[in-house]
Amino acid sequence: MGYAKHIGRIGALAITLGVGVGIGTSPGIALADEPGTSTSSTADSSPGAAAKGTSHASPASRRAARKAARTHTGPSEDSQGGATTGTAAEDDTTAAEDVDAADPAGGEEKPEPTPARHRSGKAVRAVATAPRSAASEDASATVTHERTVEAAESAPSTEPGPDATTAARTAASASRDVPVEAADGVTAPAEPPVAEPTSVTLTSVLSSLFGRGGVPAVPAESPALWVLAAAARRQLGKTDTADAQTNALAQIAANSDPVAGAPVVSQPDSSGVVTGYVIVADADGDPLTYVVGNPGNGKVAVTQDAGVFSFAYTPTATARHAAASDTGAKTDSFILTFSDGNGGTATSTVTVAIAPVNAEPTARARSSVSLFSADVHGRIVVRDPDKDTVTFAATPTAKGGTVAIDEKGRFTYTPTAEAQHAAAAADATDADKTDTFDVTVADGHGGSTTVTVTVKVKPGNRAPTATVRTWSSPFSADVIGVVRARDAEKDPVTFTASPSAKGGTVTIDARGRFTYTPTDEARHAAAATDAPKRDTVDTFAIVVSDDHGGTTKLLVTVNIKPANAAPTNAATTDVFTSPNSGVVTGKVVASDPDGDALTYDIATGGRKGDVGLDAATGMFTYTPSAQARAAASSPFARPRDTMDSFRVTVDDGHGGTTTLRITVGIAPLGNTNQAPTDGNFTASQPNSITGKVTGTVTATDPERDVVTFIGSGPTPKGSVVVSLDGSFSYTPSDSARHQATADGATAADKQDTFTVTAVDGFGGSLDIPVTVAIKPSVNRAPTRGSYTTDADPLTGMVTGVATATDAESDALRYSGTTTTGKGSVIVAGNGGFTYTPTDDARAAAGAPGATRQDKQDTFDVVVDDGHGGTLTIVVKVPVVAAPALGVLV
Repeated sequence: MGYAKHIGRIGALAITLGVGVGIGTSPGIALADEPGTSTSSTADSSPGAAAKGTSHASPASRRAARKAARTHTGPSEDSQGGATTGTAAEDDTTAAEDVDAADPAGGEEKPEPTPARHRSGKAVRAVATAPRSAASEDASATVTHERTVEAAESAPSTEPGPDATTAARTAASASRDVPVEAADGVTAPAEPPVAEPTSVTLTSVLSSLFGRGGVPAVPAESPALWVLAAAARRQLGKTDTADAQTNALAQIAANSDPVAGAPVVSQPDSSGVVTGYVIVADADGDPLTYVVGNPGNGKVAVTQDAGVFSFAYTPTATARHAAASDTGAKTDSFILTFSDGNGGTATSTVTVAIAPVNAEPTARARSSVSLFSADVHGRIVVRDPDKDTVTFAATPTAKGGTVAIDEKGRFTYTPTAEAQHAAAAADATDADKTDTFDVTVADGHGGSTTVTVTVKVKPGNRAPTATVRTWSSPFSADVIGVVRARDAEKDPVTFTASPSAKGGTVTIDARGRFTYTPTDEARHAAAATDAPKRDTVDTFAIVVSDDHGGTTKLLVTVNIKPANAAPTNAATTDVFTSPNSGVVTGKVVASDPDGDALTYDIATGGRKGDVGLDAATGMFTYTPSAQARAAASSPFARPRDTMDSFRVTVDDGHGGTTTLRITVGIAPLGNTNQAPTDGNFTASQPNSITGKVTGTVTATDPERDVVTFIGSGPTPKGSVVVSLDGSFSYTPSDSARHQATADGATAADKQDTFTVTAVDGFGGSLDIPVTVAIKPSVNRAPTRGSYTTDADPLTGMVTGVATATDAESDALRYSGTTTTGKGSVIVAGNGGFTYTPTDDARAAAGAPGATRQDKQDTFDVVVDDGHGGTLTIVVKVPVVAAPALGVLV
């Protein structure tokens, strides 16, 4: 192994001296990064990096990664090129031999020049491990330093150079853990990192050309140099483990963490945005990246200008609104983490103020007075733009009323009794009838509004109490009384009396003394014999008022003193004695000062006959007995034999009566009867539907005998029913009514005559002719019109018959059109018709291209039932074409 190392160095020296100029100057291969591919995240990233924050592993994850890099095992190759697996302890001897071989005299070998930091801008990571000392032989901890170094520009690589990531992984895969302490400022040699021992294959070679995944991370070395170096060392792909460890250790240098200054934070602007900045310095001049820890109540936007990291914090609307409350958070914070890309980090905690914002609530009140108490119920209607939960607080009212309000703004106002009484006064003002109080609405976020609530004061007053006493005057119809009243609030009271139910007058003074005077009509009604209780009393109301809305109504009932004047001037009138029947008729009349309706009653009857009396009209009938008439007919009859008497009482129904004695004559027998005369009748117009006629027949009798009427039975054109009192009802027959509708009906066809006989019961009679009108019935026109036709092909003449039916079986008559546009028509009275077409019409019907209209003709046949009913039948007949000349025989 030691000799191989020296031989390798000789080969490299030969290249340096120009021995291998031809090969060494072969063109180098440079591989460009693909667009959009980045091997590291720096502070010079796109602006989006500031907004999103460059994604970096947290310090804890990086520390874990470094610990994993310090503790590792991996395969190694022996001096013969074979791959073996072992620990770092197994290679200690070999490492020592290499050191001795490098310096046989035991002197110090001059270290190779250390490349300048960050010269090429291509950063690679290397992990170096040193042989474990005897003092730390049993120690399990290892120390790993991550350091960004540049590949040496002056030292050619003897092996394929992987990119920075590959180099780090190569260093991390040393065969055993060897603790080493790297002093600050140590510069690692610029030798290529140790290749993956298990990947010295075509894959390793290609990966050095194209990088991981086929994308180069750093410019690749020239393949010619690889061949030359391999020839010199005679071990292509082989490296000495101790050399790799030494070279990696040499590349590790101490890294300085970034230092973040105190954040500078502004006050929130009008929109709540807080701006500021943090200045971060890195002693190594490393490009910095940042990570933003999300704040709890907003969002942060960060921009970077070199080492100045400016931020803008925008709180959420919810956070701003919460900050307005007493318990809400007034600040927010977030953490900015800065990384130099080489394991160094710094953090800065930024605390910002949250600008409170709140919209004050608006409120209005609505209320209504309870129907059952003096309370006023209402509600404060609130609208809060932020949907805050509001609280309510009510102040005492201006007039001492109480207000209770709940958490929903519902309130109950209760006025004092004094306020209610003041509001009830007759001269109370609007101010007396209302009360006010304030309700403060707070939203818990500093916003509040005050609503002045005006409520109605329900008038409250206790009505006065009262009693009444009455007594009747002994000297007149007046009733005298007094009202005794008391008021609980000591209010002065007044008395008001209304007219009585029956029109009586009531007068009352300020002390409640009153006088009632009934009307004459009420007194007279109270005097009626059968007067009900309501007619003997009268009522009126007395209202007692206390001038605060309190009233008491007393209903006073008093007795009415009766008063009446009896009927006077009783007499008889229209007295008549029938010579045939001897019946005496007449009427009792009288007058009443009060205008009472009089009634009549028989006080005592006649001794020689019967008396009949109409109690309502005073009409009486006296019928003598046969013995009395016989006695009166005797040639020796005395004056008393020819007379009789009876008594009638006239009553006004109000306690007033008078009695009249009536004397009547007795007619003797043997009178010659006279027949009724002056026969007459009245008749109504016929009923429009049934045709019935009603009427009355009358007649008079010289002896005032009772006349009756007879005559019921059939009539020439109907029938009649006659009542004894002379009323009749006439019904015409259907045929008579139909005949009256005939076109030639005469006056006689439209009326009927019958006779009613008046009889007096003593053999006298009178025939009275009665004429009544006949109402024509509604005629039904003929229906179901039809016809038949028969055409002669030679002459073209068409014959036929039109028919119809009639509901009343009337004799039908037919008539019709005499000429048409294509011929002539003859219609017989029985419905038969003959149609003769013109020659032109026949010629047109036979012409080529003749239409259907050319081949037919029409005319009308009218059917008349003789009673105003008609039916028109449209007859269609064919127009027969004239036969060809050759066809005629």
